[in-house]
Formats: sequence, C-alpha cells, structure tokens
Amino acid sequence: KSIRQDLTVQRIYNMFTVEVYELAATMALQYGDQAEFNQSQSNLMPLYSQGLVKSQDRLYEFKAYRLLYTCLMGARDELNRELAELPLLSQGDRDRPEIRHAMKVVQAWTQG
Repeated sequence: KSIRQDLTVQRIYNMFTVEVYELAATMALQYGDQAEFNQSQSNLMPLYSQGLVKSQDRLYEFKAYRLLYTCLMGARDELNRELAELPLLSQGDRDRPEIRHAMKVVQAWTQG
C-alpha cells in the first residue's frame, strides 16, 4: 500500500506502477478491503488507457472487476459509463470469459 501511495504522490506512471496497482488491487480483493481495491483499480484504468498494459489477460480481468465493483457499490451512473465503453471492444474481447461473466452479473443485478 505504501509503495502504491508513493507512486501516486510522486506521479510515477510506468509498467512498474501498473504492476504495483494490480498487486495491490488483487491483495485488497483477497482481504476484502473495498476501499483499497477501489483506489488501486481506479488508478489502473487511466494507466491502461495510456497503453501501459503488461498483460491483456490482466487488462480484461480488471475491466471485469470494475464492472462487478460498480454493481456491488450500486453506482448506476458509473456502471452506465462502463457499459457505454463496452461496444468499443472487439467482439472477441467482449467474448472473453471474464467479461461475459461480469456482464451476466450486471444483467442479473440490473434486472433486480
């Protein structure tokens, strides 16, 4: 957590930063720390959009986590923004198992 915070304060944005945020987010999920997870995954998305992607698998894993997290938090506006970006993905990317699973959860959540 302290390394993640140092990178944020010092505005260091590189592949090491991505690795730190991914690890911090994964550990936060394992330990049920929603606040830490949100901090980490919120910082990952801009890094990914800058092309700082070490692994396409991790990129889509965290896109799916973001969809699931917005459902968990009941953040409908944020969920709508995330859903609006999905058509920008190729059909193959939308067919990835983690994205398909997240979309099934989103659909169940939105249907009540």
